[in-house]
Amino acid sequence: MFIRSRHATSSKEQPSRLFPSESKSPEVGIAGKSKIFMCIKEVKWTLESMPPSDRAYILAMATFTRIKMIQPTLSELNLPEDILHQPTKNTESNLYTLYNVLEKLRNSSSFQRTQTEKNMKNLGMSMPEYAKGHAIASERALEVWMCTIGLGITPNKKNDVIEIWKLLINTVDLIDDSIERIYEFLDKTAEDTGAMDTNTVELFTSLDKKTWKEESYFTPDFIKA
Repeated sequence: MFIRSRHATSSKEQPSRLFPSESKSPEVGIAGKSKIFMCIKEVKWTLESMPPSDRAYILAMATFTRIKMIQPTLSELNLPEDILHQPTKNTESNLYTLYNVLEKLRNSSSFQRTQTEKNMKNLGMSMPEYAKGHAIASERALEVWMCTIGLGITPNKKNDVIEIWKLLINTVDLIDDSIERIYEFLDKTAEDTGAMDTNTVELFTSLDKKTWKEESYFTPDFIKA
């Protein structure tokens, strides 16, 4: 699933005269900074409370999210390619634009998960653990990038964001197992539903395992500084 924003305006386009409100750059404000603070705080706490195998799974999903979802979105929205590497060197407007896109996607995923749980409970069933765990990991993966981007808006949280990345990078030796577990998720989903979600399978398998593993060593520039 790719991130789409049909109403996003390119940073290189002139402001719309028909829909001027859509041309305005998003303003962060106190509320925006507060939610970024909370996101960083919650993600750091969550990762600290997880075993390495869980963090490695999130690292694998964060890598997948960057390559298959965020990078195409940067091109679509005409955002600079270095925004993930150097968030502190990008404009607040660009950072908040991408942050909002990822936040909406995270919120949508969380809503779908909770609705699925409620619907299954009404039928006297429980959401399979592997499916729930994968969904939560996908949401956490998006939040990792929300924290990374958010650093450019809240630079005083740099130490916390660095710690988030260290918690992930320290599990990279487990990345092979995590990738295999994601493939197992696809197999179990097909087995339980009796049908193969070809779009999802094709999206995941379009990233070969070797590249997936190599890309999992990605670290933002502020970690190396």
